[in-house]
Amino acid sequence: MNDQQLIDFVITSRNVQWQYQLDRNTQDSLLQLQGIITHAKVEIMDDIDKQASTLSAWQETRAIELLDSVDRLTAGIKSTSIKSIADIASIACARSLIEHSDITSLWGRIKGFNHVYLSPEQLRSYVVNTPIGGNVLETWVNASFNNELHTKIKTEIVTGALRGEGYKPLIKRLETGFDHVSQRDMMTLAKTYVQSANVSA
Repeated sequence: MNDQQLIDFVITSRNVQWQYQLDRNTQDSLLQLQGIITHAKVEIMDDIDKQASTLSAWQETRAIELLDSVDRLTAGIKSTSIKSIADIASIACARSLIEHSDITSLWGRIKGFNHVYLSPEQLRSYVVNTPIGGNVLETWVNASFNNELHTKIKTEIVTGALRGEGYKPLIKRLETGFDHVSQRDMMTLAKTYVQSANVSA
């Protein structure tokens, strides 16, 4: 093995180690985000349940009010999700910049190597304002909640009305749908943004 092959081997192995470490750190952060989403979901569903407890059968006006309530109640969780994902990805980007600079400079052994450092504000701006798949983070989060959650709620409202069900069975189905949409999508977005930040570093 010549010197260049040895250098390539060391760089590749360190990149693999870094990716493993980044994945573990991301997983820990995602557990915190999941806790936030779960807590918000409980509060939202409790509020919807309180609103619905006075009615025994579906009414169209109440269904529209329910969608409006979900909009208002999910505004906070959307904002928190954007902030949490931006924080997770910004930290990953900062650490990736340092790690990749160290790897590329062979831990300071290459003379004249210029390390790149960005302020926390620059990192956050990069994460929040750089489009991935044609959309910025806020657009992805809003679309996730607005499109999928509203579609799920509308489907459940129609199903409940056709079956002549009361609010209680629907609230249970909405809770399950909320779990699936919000947690799955937020975890996927967070992982995507962390990986994008790592690759960009």
